[in-house]
Amino acid sequence: MPRKPTNLWKLVGVTYGAVVVVTIMALVGYHYMSSGAKQDWPERAGNFTVGTVWISLYPGAVVHDRISTRNAGATEGSLKFSSTDPPESVLAFYRTTLHKSRFVLEGNTDARTVRAIGRAGKVSVIVTADPSVTGSEAQISTVDRSK
Repeated sequence: MPRKPTNLWKLVGVTYGAVVVVTIMALVGYHYMSSGAKQDWPERAGNFTVGTVWISLYPGAVVHDRISTRNAGATEGSLKFSSTDPPESVLAFYRTTLHKSRFVLEGNTDARTVRAIGRAGKVSVIVTADPSVTGSEAQISTVDRSK
């Protein structure tokens, strides 16, 4: 007994439908990830790119601003956040985190700044934390000359 031939138009319709669904999901994802200048960043710890450098976000921090620019062969980044913890705790976290990430901490830092160098001197990270009414306001600045 001969087999019934597959309905080609059903196959084309299902394939086209799948392509449309995946395209819509990709557009929604793109819009979500890159929507405008002001974004509501997650209020949780995790890793962020500051410029092109992956940096751990201080646990419980609230991100206020993140900027990245490319200038004359270097990528510069800045991330501003606040925490309910005092500046000393924020800076201690970054001293430990940067050291574990194989950055070399510079010794000439003041009480409110942590400076570190990585990737054979091509990447620099500066973390500053100042006291605020509710804890501390901090900023991470990076410069990446490795590209």
